[in-house]
Amino acid sequence: MIENILTQIESALAAVSLYTLGKDFTAYCDLRTVIGLTQEDKMLRPALQAPYVFVTHTGDYASVFEIQGAFCEFDEKDTFNERAQKEDPESFRDYIARLHTALASDFKTWGHKLSFVFERDPHKAREELTQLMAPQCRAIRRCGLDLDDILQEKIEQSVPFMARERAFMVVYTGRTVLPASELKEEQQRLQKRLKGAPVARFGQDPEHLRLEGLKIRHDALVSKIEQDFSTDGQGVLLRLMEAHEVGFHIREETDRHGTSRDWQPLLPGDLLFPHGRPKGDDHSTMVPPYLNFQLFSQEVNTHGALVEIDGLWHSSLALTLGPQKPDTFTPLFHKIHRKVPFRLRWDLMPCGHEVLGKKRTALEFLSVIPSLRPLYDSVQWLAKNNERDPTCVMTITASTWADDPQGVKRNLTLLQKAVQSWGVCEVTRTFGDPLRAWTSTILAASSAGGVHLLFPPLSAALAMMPLNRPATPWPNEASVVFQTVDGKPFPVRLGSALQEKCTEMVTGEPGSGKSVLLNVLNEVVISHGQSQLPFLSIIDKGYSAQGLIRLIRDALPPERRNEVIGIVLQNDAEQCRNPFDIQLGARFPLTTERSWLIQLCTALCTDPTTGHPPDAKDTQQILSRVIDEVYRNNAEKNPIRYAPTLVPEVDTALSEIDSPEEWESFSWYEVRDRLFETGHIKEATLAQYQAVPELTDLQSALNHEDVRHAFGDIHRDGSQEKLLKTLSRCLTQASTEYRLLAGRTKFALDPNTRVIALDLNNVMGDNTNEGQLRTGILYLFAGQVAGGEYSLPQHREELLAKIDPRYQDFHLARLEQLDQEMKTKVYDELHNARKVPFIFSALETQDREQRKFGIRTLLSSQYLSDFPPDLLKSANSLYLMRVRPEDAKILTEHFQVPAATIRRFMSLSKGAAPDGSGTCFLAVFRTKIGRIVHILKNTVGPRELWALNSTPKDSALRNRLYEQLDGRTARNILAEHFPTGSAEKIIEHRQKQAGEQESTNIIRQLADELMSSRGPRW
Repeated sequence: MIENILTQIESALAAVSLYTLGKDFTAYCDLRTVIGLTQEDKMLRPALQAPYVFVTHTGDYASVFEIQGAFCEFDEKDTFNERAQKEDPESFRDYIARLHTALASDFKTWGHKLSFVFERDPHKAREELTQLMAPQCRAIRRCGLDLDDILQEKIEQSVPFMARERAFMVVYTGRTVLPASELKEEQQRLQKRLKGAPVARFGQDPEHLRLEGLKIRHDALVSKIEQDFSTDGQGVLLRLMEAHEVGFHIREETDRHGTSRDWQPLLPGDLLFPHGRPKGDDHSTMVPPYLNFQLFSQEVNTHGALVEIDGLWHSSLALTLGPQKPDTFTPLFHKIHRKVPFRLRWDLMPCGHEVLGKKRTALEFLSVIPSLRPLYDSVQWLAKNNERDPTCVMTITASTWADDPQGVKRNLTLLQKAVQSWGVCEVTRTFGDPLRAWTSTILAASSAGGVHLLFPPLSAALAMMPLNRPATPWPNEASVVFQTVDGKPFPVRLGSALQEKCTEMVTGEPGSGKSVLLNVLNEVVISHGQSQLPFLSIIDKGYSAQGLIRLIRDALPPERRNEVIGIVLQNDAEQCRNPFDIQLGARFPLTTERSWLIQLCTALCTDPTTGHPPDAKDTQQILSRVIDEVYRNNAEKNPIRYAPTLVPEVDTALSEIDSPEEWESFSWYEVRDRLFETGHIKEATLAQYQAVPELTDLQSALNHEDVRHAFGDIHRDGSQEKLLKTLSRCLTQASTEYRLLAGRTKFALDPNTRVIALDLNNVMGDNTNEGQLRTGILYLFAGQVAGGEYSLPQHREELLAKIDPRYQDFHLARLEQLDQEMKTKVYDELHNARKVPFIFSALETQDREQRKFGIRTLLSSQYLSDFPPDLLKSANSLYLMRVRPEDAKILTEHFQVPAATIRRFMSLSKGAAPDGSGTCFLAVFRTKIGRIVHILKNTVGPRELWALNSTPKDSALRNRLYEQLDGRTARNILAEHFPTGSAEKIIEHRQKQAGEQESTNIIRQLADELMSSRGPRW
């Protein structure tokens, strides 16, 4: 009894001190607890692991959405023009009209409320980028790559131009939505069900606040808003947030310096140790404290209109008069200086017409006074418009912060000027309770909002909300971090499960930044590695990828540099790779290898003038038959006998087992098996190279009796020449013309090689029909050499059936590696083969089949029109450096890019920005949740830019330094002297001064100057 009396006295003293001596900071937060997840919640929202419904001090429910942004940029023209009649699904006006229609009924009666919060903080850019790029940092360390300097430089280069952005929407459902009788029944039910239950007077006890009717209505509104705002992936991307995450954001907004990234509020159901001193039948020590005690637990000091928490100073303002010329949020965003941190909050409540009711009655008597007539007319217009467009009650508050009072006053002045110019507004910085004014800007903390009421129509209020910021579907899953034109970080996940398949396109004219962007996309593939480098093959022309290869090789320990290789192909027998090679331990090709061989041989027989083989159907049947015949001949009928001295490495390995002469009666296949059994895997591979057929063997197969019997009478269309003779002539010519694929393999990749770039610059054809055909054949050949094995896991059963059982363990290890990781195939400069139908047909076939093999395909060319329609439809990601007028139709038809976005992109300056913020490009991502279209920037630091730069003069200078120095030192020197990532201007200037005779020595002289200027410290 005495203890109960003391508890009551203690509570009374606390209340007296709270309301007479000063208001405690915790009282400014209305949140108390959360409603736990039900089984239905878990079923409908399986991604949620924690509650999402808050309960306020008045028993109202609240949930928070993160506004991730718009799927595509809305056209904001004529947003407030009521006379604009033309419907346009891409316009912001039509989107707001759809939202208005969906929400109008909820804003005609009391019970629901929306609150929007937008925050931008440039001082958090470094923290944001560091967090987004943390997976890349961890990945390169796991893979043993020394690229920390490149990643850190990327952060340093991006920070001055970026700012962290957050946007939220709070959905409130008040108890007033329940009829009085239903509310009474709910309360009686709770009392009966919880009779005798333990009481927690100062802790969270959500079961006493769980009203089923209120929860049903709140969930209905949450689901409705989620659907209405998205509009089937064409509106605004929302994400329902868990209470833990919301609590962190509230706490961080109040204490920006003192809130750990790992902090989260304690909720019912979380692991909890008893705390405090038990007092009688009060079980508060056994449950989490009220949320307001956890979220608003800091020491707060007010100094006039300023609020200071943990050394950070805050100040606020509020709109007292709404925009005379209503405008969208975008102009306001651009008016605020990019270095000013700020937070804006809009509170939108229903029944504005009802609130204005008494004032309207008074104005009717005073409307005869001329000075009051405009006010009377405005209220009358709202009343007349109320049925069609409900009048709302709205408050708008804002705050900013700095490390010192002078800084926050300066920021507040800049913010005030920007807000005042937003459609001509009036604001105030004077508040009776500055702490209340500041907390009314914080996410979900105060359910009441500001104190200065505005009464706009619902449609106008919605149009002022921060809904047109760019959305990324990968906010926390960055493979690479780009930025929007106005500095919002834009993470992109390559090979994402959000996309049906992984087909990407990069297009851009020379000098547009395409090669740098392509190299960046290839570079970040490395961050997909688990413990080893991921599989990456690049088919290139013009040495664009060689800088990337050197960068990765330099980052590896010397003993692992065989994992990365860059080769400039030569049409030489010393670089021959036999297309008839098969899997080690097999005697016949896999189905996929056989199909590729038929495709390649068909291409070798293609008529350059038509782009098609003679009698395509018969040609493929003949080639299919002869390919099978040569494999059967070498495997079963006439296996090639081992010949000593032909392959010295094999001879040496055999001498360790037996005398090589004893093997002269055996076939190369038998030698291969013996070598493999004794652990000589490399030598077994070399032996198999001698056992398989080669291109010239097809000649004898064409003369085989069965082939002549089946196809000997077929003539080439439009000619008296026999088709077999035509094919024989074509293959003979190919054996002479393509020395790098006509013969035994001499160019073999190291089994440990995982990143390979094959440059076709020295073997490609010219722009004639014959040259284009040659280019297409070499693209086909190089793609198979570099990445032909990527699809092996999908042919596992066939492979294991076709190889000797002794080889199974060897292949199972390879299959496991290939199956677990994303593989990337890159085809650059494809405009060189745009006139060759079969190359794009082959790429399209690969694209359809490889999406289920975990293979990401990246296609690059100069123009969108270089790609056929089927490939354009197939692409799930597009990176476009520049738009030509003729590209607009392709963008709208195949990628559904809004016309407003195309116009805006075409109006932007071309090339790298002078301030170093990067190069703009248009990005399109087709995802399962909707189509994402935005203009982004690729920001690259000077070291990375020097590593990836592919312009001839810069590449020559870089390579000259590479010859004398290690890669990192060379890049550091270049970045220090040429921080823009290019020395073209100074090279061109010196070449003009030197004249023709000395112009070729300028780059060598400049490289020597750079090295000598640094002295011995390098």
